[in-house]
Amino acid sequence: MSVSETTTAVDAAVGVDAMPADLLAIATLPSLDYANLVSTPTDLAVAPEIWARTMVGDVPNTIERVVWNGILRLGLSREPSPERVAGWRITGRDPQWIRLEASSGLLAANIIVRTVDGRVSMATLIRYRSAVTRPIWTVLTPLHTSVMPKMLAAAIEQLAGDDGGTNRS
Repeated sequence: MSVSETTTAVDAAVGVDAMPADLLAIATLPSLDYANLVSTPTDLAVAPEIWARTMVGDVPNTIERVVWNGILRLGLSREPSPERVAGWRITGRDPQWIRLEASSGLLAANIIVRTVDGRVSMATLIRYRSAVTRPIWTVLTPLHTSVMPKMLAAAIEQLAGDDGGTNRS
């Protein structure tokens, strides 16, 4: 199923003030300039790392390489690795969440995927490191906020179709 054909309802929130305190406690950034959270109910028993890999893959795709490496200069690895998800370093995890990190001279970012209280969520948290980052991210924000819910909905559809999410850890 393509991302644009999904029907799963996804909730979204944008803004640092809209982020749950327990999610922000997982972040490694000292302060935030941008925050986006998408979430949806699920009864699938799937580990956060599996959710993350299903949403963004093991290596960045062409569009992600253009945005993440070309525009944002994150220098993400193009090789599959158990220590990385789509090139982002895995820097923390527990049974309910996984934290991915990347940084450049423009920004530092965390992606946090959580499975809490019958919901799966993915948050993007960004700290700007340069005066040019805000205008760059302002241009990229509409793309980001439109793609995030579709990625989560597509992951639900894919994992539910596999085996109902059983036998994953």
